[in-house]
Order: sequence, then structure tokens, then C-alpha cells
Amino acid sequence: YLSLESYLVHHIMPNWAYYLLTYLADNYGEEKVYETMRESGELLRRGAIEAAAKMPVEELVRVNAQTQRAHRCGPGELGNITITEDDEKYVISFDPCGSGGSMRRTRELDKTPAMTGPPYNLGKTKKPYPWSWSKAAVPYYCTHCCIWSEILPTENIGYPLRVCLYNDDPEKPCAWAFYKNPELIPKEYFTRIGKVKDPSKFKSSVKQKSGC
Repeated sequence: YLSLESYLVHHIMPNWAYYLLTYLADNYGEEKVYETMRESGELLRRGAIEAAAKMPVEELVRVNAQTQRAHRCGPGELGNITITEDDEKYVISFDPCGSGGSMRRTRELDKTPAMTGPPYNLGKTKKPYPWSWSKAAVPYYCTHCCIWSEILPTENIGYPLRVCLYNDDPEKPCAWAFYKNPELIPKEYFTRIGKVKDPSKFKSSVKQKSGC
């Protein structure tokens, strides 16, 4: 888990993906970032979206928590995350997440500079798009969370599987919110991705429980 080999592979692959997305944007326009992420998501994520919609929300939280722990989140890149619960939702927060979040900062272990600054200067959205949560200056890599976790699920099952709480400040945590019932998701999280909240389209077997 903490081997040098896994550490290097984990960081090289997201860095490479981020570079390729920047190359696409710089040479073919930012919309190509969206088209590429969307097409890959439709190919790779459709089955996962449909399977996740059938999970009790607590199971979905556990699966995503394990994924993020393996993603080397948190201080020291040791996989540390925080899970909180209120009446409406669970929230998994990471400080930083192990891919987009860590690429926005100087890495703690090897001191690699942020990919968004010199000498790399990898790209960010130049204007707000639905696929960047209606925000400008979102790293192209981070937009896959918006597209794969919110836009495609909303089109397929009617609502975001997880609401991404992206923080504009790279030194602050990002988080994912998992609502116990999709009807509890505020409409603003649909509007920001260019969608309309329509409970008649919700496809879910979510069952509320107490405790994760």
C-alpha cells in the first residue's frame, strides 16, 4: 500500500491524465475536455452508476471511503479521511484528496510543486461551465468529478450519486456529500450543472438507516 512503486504509479498516472487534458484544451479548445471526459465516463462508468443507485446509501459511503483511502488522501498521503453525518447526509472530506487535491498543492512527501503552477502550469477552466460546477479556474483534471459523479448520474438515474463539495482554495479540504434520500438534494446542486431537479426521474433503491 505504501510501497515506493505504488506511490510513483499513483502520482504519475493522474499527472499524465491532467497533462493530456491540458493539451486537449490548449490545442483543440476547452469543450474537448468535456467531450473526452463525458465519452470516457459513458463508456467506463454507466454500469457503476446503475449499480451504485441500487446500494443503500451507507454501503455507498463505505465503498467510496475505501476508494479514497486507497487514493492516498490526507496528511502524509496515508489515506486519512473524515466522515460526518447529519439528518440528511453523510460527508466524506479529504485534506487533500489523493489526486486532484494533491495536484493543487505542493506534495507533502516528495515536495513536487503544484501542477497548476510553475514549472508545470497545467490548465484550469477559463470560464464557468456546467461541467465545472459553473465555476471558472477549476483544474481540468478535477472536472471529472463533476462529469462522472453528477452530470452523467443525473442523466441516467435522475440525481447526482455524490455531490462534490469542491473548494476554490487548494489549501482547504474538498468533500463528497451522500444524501440519504435523493429528494433531499438541494436544487442548487442540479442548477449548477445545467440540470433541473425532477424527482419523477429518480431511480433509486436508497433506504434510510441510522448509522454508517
